[in-house]
Amino acid sequence: MAYHEAPEGSVADDEREPPIEDFQVRYARLGQRFPEYGFYALTDPVGPLHETGRIGDSIYDLADVAEDLDEVVWRHENIGPDDAHWHFKLWFRGYWGTPLRNLSGYLHARTW
Repeated sequence: MAYHEAPEGSVADDEREPPIEDFQVRYARLGQRFPEYGFYALTDPVGPLHETGRIGDSIYDLADVAEDLDEVVWRHENIGPDDAHWHFKLWFRGYWGTPLRNLSGYLHARTW
């Protein structure tokens, strides 16, 4: 919902970099917080039916999405909402939108 309601925004001419938590530290912290989460099966919904599936890592997906969302929040607070919206939409489309959908399916299957 947030993606569809967010304006496109525009990238700012600001080269400041947010403080980034080490990915392995974030991964380990989330793994401790969600020890029951693990690997899950993936398939390509538009690929050939005879191809084998792939493996997703729920903790990696969580860490990846959280890292980008932390940066979106930092950009909003330090650079401005236009820049934050631009990065949020770019990253959803190009980086973590699909892993987020895959993770959602995994979590739904675990629950129901």
